[in-house]
Amino acid sequence: MHSAPSLRLRILEQSVHSVDALAAAFAEQAGAEAADVIARVAASQIRATETELVLENVRRLTGGESAADVYPDAVAAAQHAFGLLQRGLGDCGS
Repeated sequence: MHSAPSLRLRILEQSVHSVDALAAAFAEQAGAEAADVIARVAASQIRATETELVLENVRRLTGGESAADVYPDAVAAAQHAFGLLQRGLGDCGS
């Protein structure tokens, strides 16, 4: 998946669009400018967390593990990762 240049470009474009949209929502919520750096940092952290969680799931699934085997670990990892973000980003957007 990541070896095809056109697919890699599309994934990057989607990631940038996702960060832009999330940052705009954070900035609006906080009454800040759309290009607010703190909103962009927070959005980038969330997007990076999503990406790493997905990549781990893909790695395990393409490595031969079943979805049923991966699922409990995926849920636990997501809860832990987003819990860390929530405590670290706490009042961002408010």
